[in-house]
Amino acid sequence: MKVRSEELKNFLKTQSSNLFLTYGSEILLVNESIEHIRSFSKKLGFDELVRFDINASFDWNTVFNELSETSLFSSHKIIMLNLGNAKIGVKGSNAIDEITQCIPDNIHIILTAEKLERTQLNSKWFKSVDRNGVVIAHYSIEISQLLNWTIQKLNSLGIKNNQKIAELIAVNTEGNLLATDQEIKKIALAYPSGEIDLDEYKKYITEQSKYSIFNLIDSSFLGKSSQVIKIFKTLSDDSSFPVILSSSLYRELNNLINMSLDLRMGKSLEEVYQSHGVWSYKKNIIKTALLKHSFQHLQKFLMRLSRVDRAIKGRDNTPVLEELEAILLGLSGVKNVS
Repeated sequence: MKVRSEELKNFLKTQSSNLFLTYGSEILLVNESIEHIRSFSKKLGFDELVRFDINASFDWNTVFNELSETSLFSSHKIIMLNLGNAKIGVKGSNAIDEITQCIPDNIHIILTAEKLERTQLNSKWFKSVDRNGVVIAHYSIEISQLLNWTIQKLNSLGIKNNQKIAELIAVNTEGNLLATDQEIKKIALAYPSGEIDLDEYKKYITEQSKYSIFNLIDSSFLGKSSQVIKIFKTLSDDSSFPVILSSSLYRELNNLINMSLDLRMGKSLEEVYQSHGVWSYKKNIIKTALLKHSFQHLQKFLMRLSRVDRAIKGRDNTPVLEELEAILLGLSGVKNVS
């Protein structure tokens, strides 16, 4: 059964299930759904959590053993299966199909995954989960939707005068959901009363934008390597920095690659700007990056960034901060950065 992400919380108030799959490219939204599901399970007495990170060589017997064992600490438990990119092979597909049909009453299963491709959506295991449980898909929030999402978040935290505040946040974080969420949390901590002086916040956000992740990426695209080093050093102590930078840079690189492909197919630069919704102030930044890097060159940077993403998730030993800085410097034009 498919349930819309925004309807999940209310759905769980009236209906029950012991099997859930939440997936999508927006990590923040996937995690929010997991929290809703865990809260629902906890109210029913499912306190213990057992987690497995799945890959193609995973031994599924460990899951079946967990399903059959009675815990010494809790008679009810949640088993979370993180499928990652969901390339789990025939063995994994068969295992999930079997699991979904024989879940004991004292077990809740939560499966999580990244964005699923068409072949995965048509797979045996996905259809089995859809048939026997609840499936929640999460799609990227478009710029046009971000403002309403931000307002709702601010409302939930009791932040007043939030229409203008939300507009400022949306512009400053350029549609990146993780960065938007982080900024909202900062506001909630800085203004516990919910009362925000709009002029004061405008001044704050203007100062912050000089040393933001988005200014860092823009500096890289514009070839300002010294500025890249300076901003990177300023921001790198924040524990959330690698995750937000990786996510933001991946989106920007992917967009550049698609724009580069359009140019190769004969579209003019203005046509590319229009079809990709490039903001006016970003046009010169995008143009500089497209003139500097070929389609193939951009793809190589994206492949390097994919390794960083795997390292952040504990699936690769690439040194995250070093590689992120090297990619940014490479994009800025610094040669032989490894």
